[in-house]
Amino acid sequence: MNKLKFERETLQPEYIDQDERDSYLRSVTSIERWINNEFKKAIEDEGLIFNLDLVNKLKSKQDAIRDVVNKHRKEYLDSLGFVPKSEIDRVHLKFNEVIDDLTKVCYTLWKYTQTYVFPLKTDKQGYIKFDPELVKSHIESIGVKIFTDSELSYMELLQDAIELLTKIRNIEIENDYNQFALNQLSSYITTGFKPSEVFALRSIRRIKPTNTNDYE
Repeated sequence: MNKLKFERETLQPEYIDQDERDSYLRSVTSIERWINNEFKKAIEDEGLIFNLDLVNKLKSKQDAIRDVVNKHRKEYLDSLGFVPKSEIDRVHLKFNEVIDDLTKVCYTLWKYTQTYVFPLKTDKQGYIKFDPELVKSHIESIGVKIFTDSELSYMELLQDAIELLTKIRNIEIENDYNQFALNQLSSYITTGFKPSEVFALRSIRRIKPTNTNDYE
């Protein structure tokens, strides 16, 4: 069996979890991509003009799509003058279908922007994205762990303990001793550890079985 290796970590009072920061940025980027692709397509498929103003309206409240469509409905009907009732009923039906078709995707937008509460902006290419400066500032505030002097001392003691257990286990491996350091040693923390008594009841060295030829 190969010996174990122990590598001591140099502890710092401040630790940055870069994985947490990277994960958050990936989430932001993924939502921006969704807004400019799937969400944009759903909006334009229903005949609405996709732009920053509309997106800001739709993220303002959970059912904002109803207000947006109803505004267009009123403007359209007001522009017609006299219209037979059957035609008015058909118009209402079609506008209601737009609301129904977009309710789910607009709720998703609202939910995303409730979690990531940054203002939306457009870049020179018209790509809608969260304010990059505010996103950057927020990311710099997450994934930060501050350890107190007491916590640092505690972790150093834990490393000391693991290093010592590793040395003991390697002695067991080198000398073919029964495994004790990792299996049973911790149980003696509360009861007290007296080696002379413990090893009076058990062997330190592993007992290897002997082969016999009595029945061959």
